[in-house]
Amino acid sequence: MLCTSKFYCKSSFSNEDRSSSMEDPDGTLASVAQCIEQLRQSSSSVHEKEYSLRQLLDLIDMRENAFSAVGSHSQAVPVLVSLLRSGSLNVKIQAATVLGSLCKENELRVKVLLGGCIPPLLGLLKSSSTEARIAAAKTIYAVSQGGAKDHVGSKIFSTEGVVPVLWEQLRAGPKTENVVETLLTGTLKNLSNSAEGFWNSTVQSGGVDILVKLLATGQPSTLSSVCFLLASVMMEDASVCSKVLSAEVTKQLLKLLGPGNDDLA
Repeated sequence: MLCTSKFYCKSSFSNEDRSSSMEDPDGTLASVAQCIEQLRQSSSSVHEKEYSLRQLLDLIDMRENAFSAVGSHSQAVPVLVSLLRSGSLNVKIQAATVLGSLCKENELRVKVLLGGCIPPLLGLLKSSSTEARIAAAKTIYAVSQGGAKDHVGSKIFSTEGVVPVLWEQLRAGPKTENVVETLLTGTLKNLSNSAEGFWNSTVQSGGVDILVKLLATGQPSTLSSVCFLLASVMMEDASVCSKVLSAEVTKQLLKLLGPGNDDLA
């Protein structure tokens, strides 16, 4: 119906504006929706997508209600996973970062997992770009933090063959950045409590030898996870004990029991 009164029109718009203002006082919901819509548009340029992803991440970091706004938007996770699959390298890195930031809340973490993020994240982890590997490792670590009761994650991590890929990346040794090494060992520690067939995959992938090597040469930030995994695999498979003992790492383990290593003891 067309407005026949200037006063009525003005009053109607004022009421609508007032209602919108009450629901979204600082414009966060509108900003989030606008970013996601821009990312959905196939006509958007790479530059526009990069800008929208940066803006989305800034909103999540700086505005408390932006986190729930992104999480509750029905198209947010599908769009971000799609960009992670087929975007430019910078777009993939930023999409991975936004997805990782959503995993602070368990319900959203599960939504990200179910959205199909694992295959493209593993692909990004194998990239020649240091920035890409770090972004992928951070997000893989974030989605792995479901604990022993993460039945959804357990199935997905097993089906997608995550554990062998992580051991493969750690086998690269010096080629693996320190921060990536720390994140991957931390992820493996997380998955050891939930992923189906974790220990079998670990042994078949040469994980014991990699752990022994990391114990001797790895970064201090990795040692807590390395010791945890080494102790756990020995409890799972007694035959591993002889291999560990023959590697003569006992002195290294005893050294870690010394003062200042409370987190490793």
